[in-house]
Amino acid sequence: MTVIEEAKSWIGTPFIAHAQVKGDGVDCANLIQAIFYNCGKIKKEKLPKYSLDGGVHITKPYVEKFLFNAGFKKFDDLPEPGHVVAFKFGRIPYHLGIVVSDITFIHAIPHAGVIESRLDDSTWQKKINGVYSL
Repeated sequence: MTVIEEAKSWIGTPFIAHAQVKGDGVDCANLIQAIFYNCGKIKKEKLPKYSLDGGVHITKPYVEKFLFNAGFKKFDDLPEPGHVVAFKFGRIPYHLGIVVSDITFIHAIPHAGVIESRLDDSTWQKKINGVYSL
């Protein structure tokens, strides 16, 4: 299964912080890890805990440590299918997704679970803060 096929197979999984079970629950960081691990691209590692209401958040150091340890490198061009994209929303922690086409990405968000969204939507386009590739 390709990374894109694996990502699409997670659509509809509910959002549950710190979870990583297809169909049962996942968060954005664990979704990225599960997709690439299930495709044999990275080793599984224990992700640090974070909170949604304060304390430890998914910050840039958290994101980059996880991605760099897994073998990803920062990509300085436009995101392409198979790349991981990071978003920053002011005070809100970093958010991760995986690009599945020239204009869409898959991610896990509270109250919606794993969904496909448009990169060219103003909610996401202006908030891209990093692109990573293997």
